Amino acid sequence: MRITKDCVSAHSGYEAPDYGYKPPHERQVGGSHYKDLPIQPSEFIRKNGLGWYEGNIIKYTCRYKQKNGAEDIRKVIHYAELLLEELERGA
Repeated sequence: MRITKDCVSAHSGYEAPDYGYKPPHERQVGGSHYKDLPIQPSEFIRKNGLGWYEGNIIKYTCRYKQKNGAEDIRKVIHYAELLLEELERGA
């Protein structure tokens, strides 16, 4: 089942913004720091079956130059440390 803007509105009472309807993978809410990339991080993460920590590492690595600079790199390091901790625990 494909969920459309009209489907969401009809079933939840939520009025979705009108983007001149584009599927979610063709639009970005809150900037263009991902949309301007040749491969969107969400597509890369999904197609490679990456987990939460790996996905965040990819996401913040891809956007740091266009968005939050050093703060995003600190997030990359944080998620890498969480992933390492998980691996060392054998999870």
